[in-house]
Amino acid sequence: TQDVTIWSNDILFISEPTDSFINYYEEMVDKLEKFIVGTEIMEFMQEEEEIMEAMEEKDLSVIH
Repeated sequence: TQDVTIWSNDILFISEPTDSFINYYEEMVDKLEKFIVGTEIMEFMQEEEEIMEAMEEKDLSVIH
């Protein structure tokens, strides 16, 4: 987890959230988490692909 500091002079107002806002917030957090995980997977796959390409480019012939 990451901590976030919120300074008191950055707060405009405080209010109880409505049920629809809570649902919207939870949906957005879920979508963001899926996006982050998807991005991490894509980055991993891209790194793996680059490694495979580098291995294919390397001359793997063995000389005795």
